[in-house]
Amino acid sequence: MRAHTTRQGRLLLDLPTSLEDSDVDVTVTVQSPNEAPRDSLGWPIGFWQRFAGSMPDFRDIEDFAPEETEPLR
Repeated sequence: MRAHTTRQGRLLLDLPTSLEDSDVDVTVTVQSPNEAPRDSLGWPIGFWQRFAGSMPDFRDIEDFAPEETEPLR
């Protein structure tokens, strides 16, 4: 979904759900539409190919498998 922030930098969300009067866990990722797209682990697309390609021991990306860790923000 796309939304617009206020002049104060606030993002106001109104999300309908099928759950009534319930405690819920909510995960929100806010990023600029100009930010590079990310893969399923949250890393910029092509990051691991560039990273592995910069290391002599991992010239072939097929030899390198990133761990499922949180990307640095």
